[in-house]
Amino acid sequence: MAYIFLAHKTFVEGSRAAKNAVDTFRELGIPGFQIGSAYFSGRNEEVVRGDRLAKELLSEVEPRVRSIILESEKLYQVLEPYKMIIRERYGVSF
Repeated sequence: MAYIFLAHKTFVEGSRAAKNAVDTFRELGIPGFQIGSAYFSGRNEEVVRGDRLAKELLSEVEPRVRSIILESEKLYQVLEPYKMIIRERYGVSF
């Protein structure tokens, strides 16, 4: 769950950074920029790729885990609820 939380956060923050960058370039009269073979402009696929990956990642986890991840801002906030899930499911104590 920690990995999923961190990967999701990385994807979302990557898209946020790309959006901010293209918006700043647009304000300067530059329609986009290129990094390697990826061209970033407006809200094209490259700019929103992180959002798409984050959504696809969360679509693969159970609703309860998804909810915990979406409601958490910091890693420690997912650990306690996840411990409860493990206790309920497997009878394991920490």
